[in-house]
Order: sequence, then structure tokens, then C-alpha cells
Amino acid sequence: MLSTRYGVLGALAAASLVMAGCGSSQTTAAGGSEGGSAGAEITVTHPAGETTVTQDPQKVVVLDMAALDAIDALDAGDAVAGVAKGKVPEDLADYQDGDIPQVGSLKEPDFDAISEIGPDLIVAGGRTAEVIPELEKIAPTIQVMADPTEDPVEELERNLGMLGEIFQAEDAATEEVEEVKADIEEAKGAAGDAGSTLVLSSGGGKISAFGPGSRFGIIHTTFGFTPADENIEESTHGQTVSFEFVSEADPETIFVVDTDAAKGTEGAQPAEQVLDNDLVKQTKAAQNDRIIYLDPMTWYIIGVTGPQALSDMAEEVQAA
Repeated sequence: MLSTRYGVLGALAAASLVMAGCGSSQTTAAGGSEGGSAGAEITVTHPAGETTVTQDPQKVVVLDMAALDAIDALDAGDAVAGVAKGKVPEDLADYQDGDIPQVGSLKEPDFDAISEIGPDLIVAGGRTAEVIPELEKIAPTIQVMADPTEDPVEELERNLGMLGEIFQAEDAATEEVEEVKADIEEAKGAAGDAGSTLVLSSGGGKISAFGPGSRFGIIHTTFGFTPADENIEESTHGQTVSFEFVSEADPETIFVVDTDAAKGTEGAQPAEQVLDNDLVKQTKAAQNDRIIYLDPMTWYIIGVTGPQALSDMAEEVQAA
């Protein structure tokens, strides 16, 4: 059974050193001092550059669900004053219930709505990368995102280290990282019995395969599942493949992410129907009831940037 997400872990002092090495290398206090008191200005480094922000912001607009997952994990959700509209896991449903103003979509922020809020801080993600310069005209803007080709734990330490310093929640950030690490270690045990594994996404009636270094490559690189095909190209959106490819690869386990379900595409064919054909049925995975449909919200909308989502991924993989 996975460790309880919000439980108190031992040895936090040692873990704090790990976070300090990661977070402090990315964040430096304005004027040369680190840490600071509430309301102090600090300069943080993130994928879009460097930004000077005020610690403990009271009004934060969040335009990325993974960043929202991280802020919620740090128990800083009370500061969220605006959020992008989108589908979210049950853990984050309270942020989409209408009490918090919605400020556009994940890809198209409503600049006027954001301006009306008058935020202290805007938190963007990968989907809003192109409009960060416009957002910076409204308020200090940081980007929270993870590179799927890198170690997700290291990326998590970097992102939570930065957010922990901004929200003065360094201890919570350290604890969250250690919990995710423990969950990942427990989940690795499932890989040994899974055999050759193929990771697929289904969307628009087509399928794509993901190998190590791709969007869902964490199944191979972090959780240790053996790829059924070593030659799948590295790509954010995966390599478009045919059902003949799946049949020839003949994996013993297939993981599937239904991207249409994640996006709420009306009239879309469910992944279970897309894969319900004779070629897929011939695989060892189908014959042994080893086609596993992953939670699309967790894997596609949130992804490895969200600490709670990463723990949920570990739980799903372990249960496979």
C-alpha cells in the first residue's frame, strides 16, 4: 500500500538539505539575502527566465493544473484568486466549483479577467508559455513545468523548491517530495511481473505509442517497465502507430491514456472501443487481461509536474 500522501515523514532535516540544494540554486533573495520574512521580495529562476516576486502572495492566478496541484499540496490553496477553466481530478474539484473566478482556458487566458483580480502573482505552465510576456504586464509571472525527458523527482524538487520558497512552505515542499519518492519506490515492484510493456494514447480514433523519454515515458524510465519496442521515437505527442504495430510488438502489458476523455471531447470514441479489434485482441496483454486504462486527467492534464498526480500515477502503476 502506498504511503499516506499527507503523513509526517521522519528524517525531515536530512530531506531539507536535499531541497535546499535544489530550491536555493533556483531562487535567490533580492538584495542578496535568502529566505527572508513574509512580504520579502525574492528573485526566482524558472523555465521562462527570472522573476522578482513577493513572498507569501495573497492573490494568485493559476493557469496550469499541475501548478494548481503543487500549490494545493503545499496547503497554499487559500491564496488562489483565479484559475483557468478545465477538467481536473477529484482532488482539485473545489477549485472548479464556481467559487473561484475562472480566467479563461489552459491555452487562452482571459487577460481582462486576470487584470480585474489584480493578482500578486500569476503561475503559468507549458500550455501558456507563448503568452507569458503579456501576463507579465499584469503581474509577476512564473512558469511551473517539468521536462518529461528528465528525472521527474529532480524536476519536482526544482518546482516545489521554488514554490515552497514563494509561499514560505519549504518544510511542506520537502515532505511532499519525500512522500512522492517513497510512493515511486513502492510502485517499482510492479514492473518485474509486467513483462514487455507498451504505452499508448488514444485520441480522435487513432493511437500513438510512447517510449522512454516521451510524454508518458516515466512508465519505463522511472517505474522500470520494459519497453515492448526499443525504437519508438521520443516525442511529446508520441509516435503515431497502427494496430498492426501493436500486434507485432505483442506486449504483455499495455497502458492506455484516453486523451479525448481528458479533454472532454464530445462524441469521441472511448479508448476501450478504439482498441476493441482483432489485432489488439491477439496480443498477450489482451489475452491475459493486461490492458490497463490510466486515469486521463492525472496523466494527460496534470502530468508529472504535479506532486499529488505523481503519487497517483505511482498508485495506478503499482495496482496494475
